[in-house]
Amino acid sequence: KLAASLAEELIRMGVRAIIAAGWAIDDNAAKVFAEQCYNALLQGYPFGMAVLMARRETWLQYPNSNTWGAYQCYGDPDYKL
Repeated sequence: KLAASLAEELIRMGVRAIIAAGWAIDDNAAKVFAEQCYNALLQGYPFGMAVLMARRETWLQYPNSNTWGAYQCYGDPDYKL
């Protein structure tokens, strides 16, 4: 609920995309998620696809961790950097 409230306020302020963890995450899996997501964004993929790619890679590398699903992603799925 807190992440959603913060995301709504940030979007009202003009932020186009927000990612927040909804629960405690594994640091190593989180690093994979972040690197994959930002690399995809920097390569021109839209926000929604970048998140999907990051989730998939995190799950592939850390199948026993639920970190891939911890991220609550808000904003325009078609947003590009």
